[in-house]
Amino acid sequence: MILILSFLLTPDDPGLLFIENAVLRGEIEYNLSVFPVSSRMVKGEIPERNGRAEGYFNGDTFYLYTELNLSPFTLGIRVDRPSSPGERPWPSQDSILGATFPRGYFLLENENWYLLLGREKPVWGPGYQKLLLGADHPSMDMFYLFSYRFPKILTLTSFSSFLERSVMDTAIGPERRYLTGHRLDFDFGKLKFAFSEVVLYGGKGRQPELYYMNPLLLFYGEQYNVHIDDNILWDLEIRYVHKPSLQVYGELLVDDFQYNPEDVESPMLGGIAGVLLSLPDLEYLRIEYGAICAWVYNQPRPRNRYVHHGRIIGSKYGPDADLLVIEA
Repeated sequence: MILILSFLLTPDDPGLLFIENAVLRGEIEYNLSVFPVSSRMVKGEIPERNGRAEGYFNGDTFYLYTELNLSPFTLGIRVDRPSSPGERPWPSQDSILGATFPRGYFLLENENWYLLLGREKPVWGPGYQKLLLGADHPSMDMFYLFSYRFPKILTLTSFSSFLERSVMDTAIGPERRYLTGHRLDFDFGKLKFAFSEVVLYGGKGRQPELYYMNPLLLFYGEQYNVHIDDNILWDLEIRYVHKPSLQVYGELLVDDFQYNPEDVESPMLGGIAGVLLSLPDLEYLRIEYGAICAWVYNQPRPRNRYVHHGRIIGSKYGPDADLLVIEA
């Protein structure tokens, strides 16, 4: 059994002159069948997702062979200057170093699944602009982030997380907020597509809802059954890989889908379409256009708006936006 405790210190701010970028990795190896214990320290890069836990039984007649490996266990911590509203620095002498922990998690995985517990930032989307879960907001404290790849074409991913409490309505006071999502990825070789659903919900004293934490249920139907006005987004992604040098992709975001034909309001939409090329004189060329309708991510109740520590959880360009991206 290998136990690894990793601390990653990578200050990105050039103002941190007194600290060198460094990665330190401590590793202890236990052999359960042989008593000697060895340990060693290694300085080097740490893969982002390198945990694995597996156990199996191998028996023949009355013979039972059992082995449990933890190879490795990881705890990653990154220290940064605060870059987001709501992130408070640690007290530090002469303000040399302000620190937060954008990421820190426990991860188990093998070739078909992984389970993450801790602070992480899930990012979903095929293009430069991520409409559903972008990369510009701070990380979230996760109940769990789980993914399982079924044989052949299907992968199921699910997560549930805490968000910062809402204090915009002073008459009610701070309200708990949660973000939960699930996703199905289909891989047909050259053609790949995914359907995702996320819900942002909360309220004063409200606890995490088990029906939202069940990845096999449709959140929209559960919300309708309990008559609670939570904020649910649907997202459809598609990618066609004609060959490694040519890919086309698109994404459609649906906010406030109207299931009742008598509703007057139409759903609020966002979409992107793009192409990714590899040319002889360029390693890659991306051309992408995206548009987001007004009021996407929004809701009359402040607690249900797609905002975390002052940053939009979806596209950082926000609602009512058009963007043309040419990247090389």
